[in-house]
Order: sequence, then C-alpha cells, then structure tokens
Amino acid sequence: MAYQKEYTNNQGINVQYWSINNLTKNLRYKTAEITICGYLTGQAKNQGYEPVETRRIKVLWDKFDEYLSVDTLNTENTNDIAMAYKYITENEEMFKDAIEI
Repeated sequence: MAYQKEYTNNQGINVQYWSINNLTKNLRYKTAEITICGYLTGQAKNQGYEPVETRRIKVLWDKFDEYLSVDTLNTENTNDIAMAYKYITENEEMFKDAIEI
C-alpha cells in the first residue's frame, strides 16, 4: 500500500510516491507517530533510493482508539499499517486527495 500524491517540496523537488516507513505506538498513553516518506516515484523507492521528503504525523489519544487500538484492528479485520494510511487520509489535509496504490 502507498499513496500517489504530487507535492513540490521547498527545494523544488516533485514528490509523487509516498509510503509509510515507520509506525510507533505507545499503548500506555494511547498515542502513535507515523513516519511517511516521499519519493520521486515508486520505482525510485523500489530501487532503494532514499526518500526526498519525510513527514512525521502524530496520532493523539483522542483518535488512537478509533484507528489503532487492538479492538479496532480486530473489528475492522485489518492491520495497523492499513489503519495508519486511513488515519492519514482522513486527518491530514495534505493527503485528503491522495490516491491509494
């Protein structure tokens, strides 16, 4: 799973392919941090190139249970990475029109 979303960063580089690189969950405090990385293309990522853009997105306690709790994952019959993508699409303005690929 990944996103297709065109974005020109502050260095003038056109980023087209985004994928989650890391998801860290703190179950005690019900928070999470999602790291999503942008690449020139999906092919660039698959060839092992480094990302040209990195964004860290925080999931705070008020949204944690809705997206990342064990109960939610079981009810939705899904995994935490898929739900992290759903969280990004539904809560991050930049990715609201991103296309899942």
